[in-house]
Amino acid sequence: MKKTKTSHQKKSKTKVRVSHEDPISKPALKLIDEAAAFLKMAICKSEKLTEPERKMLKKKALSFVDLASERLTSAVHQGAGTLRTGVKSLARG
Repeated sequence: MKKTKTSHQKKSKTKVRVSHEDPISKPALKLIDEAAAFLKMAICKSEKLTEPERKMLKKKALSFVDLASERLTSAVHQGAGTLRTGVKSLARG
């Protein structure tokens, strides 16, 4: 009997490392932390807050999340533009 070898594909062990100290992500994370603090305050003190106060805290928290989203989206678009420029210059040269 002949032994047959089975072929196994090696899985890539490349890991994406995310640094929270990144100058792009740090301000966005700060905004998200502030939003979380507002929501936590609303939850912890919900019985003491009136309906308009709860709505105001929710609105503030959502505005922080929206601002963080805008900043991250802007950073992604800037990075993509820089990448396109670099690729075009490499293609020419």
